[in-house]
Formats: sequence, structure tokens, C-alpha cells
Amino acid sequence: MKLVRAALPLTLITLAACSRGSYEQTIHDKLVKSAGANALDCGHATGTADYSTKTDCAMSALHNKRPFFVQYYIVGTDAGGEYGFVFDGKRVSSLSVFTWGTAAPVGKIDQSDCDIQKLKKTKPGYLICY
Repeated sequence: MKLVRAALPLTLITLAACSRGSYEQTIHDKLVKSAGANALDCGHATGTADYSTKTDCAMSALHNKRPFFVQYYIVGTDAGGEYGFVFDGKRVSSLSVFTWGTAAPVGKIDQSDCDIQKLKKTKPGYLICY
């Protein structure tokens, strides 16, 4: 029985990684397509140490009216998800998909426009639109 218990956490980690990988790539592909061929890739922040650097890149590009995309992986207590922002030179859009625990993504990828004036950098360093 001890062997089964030891293997369970590894199985859950593997399942979480598999489900994250598919929607992580899907969000990335949609961001690239929406931004256009000459857009600046501000990167994919996967932890709090990456947030500010990626966000500063995006905000600088936006200030200079240069198309860009940026992607974030956010983990909470019982949920996580991928989301990003894209600027095509005219408008800002956000794309997101979230999961609960190790479950598959909840629903479809949401995409919505964001008023440029409402795009803000949070204290942890990632972008939000409110």
C-alpha cells in the first residue's frame, strides 16, 4: 500500500503538466496569430520573478504603439491558468483559460477586448484589465 501512496503524487503532477501543456500552447498560438508577424514577443512569465520584466516589455511596446504579446502562468491556492494580452497596433485583447486543481481547463479559451486605458500593472507585476 505504501508504494501506491508514493506513486499517487507523481501521477497527479504528471496529469497537471499534461493538461497545462496543451492549453499553454493553444494560448500562445492564439496570441502570436492575433499580434501579427512583426509583433514583439514579451515572453511567458511562469513565476513571480518573471512578471515585472515581461509586463515592462509589454507596457513599453504599448507606449510606443508597437504590436506585442505577453503570456502569464498564474497559480493560486486551488486554481491556476494561462492568460495573456495582445496588442495588434490598434486594440488590446486578453485571452485566458483556467483550471481547478489538476482538472482539465474549465470551459473554452475566453477572449475579450480591453480598453487601453484600463490595462494596469499589478503589485506582483502582471497585467490586468479592469
